[in-house]
Amino acid sequence: MKKNAAPSAAAVDPRFENGPLAVVDCEDGQVSAYCVGGLVPDVPAKSLPTLVD
Repeated sequence: MKKNAAPSAAAVDPRFENGPLAVVDCEDGQVSAYCVGGLVPDVPAKSLPTLVD
């Protein structure tokens, strides 16, 4: 019986070839950013629209 080869890695979207810079979360007026390696920088913005501006 022939084994199936392991599935290949998903194609990487060229816009995000280095992965996310940060995952941003907003809860109860507190905006947090979680970066690779466990870095959690201070985010002075109080909302996501403010962060974008």
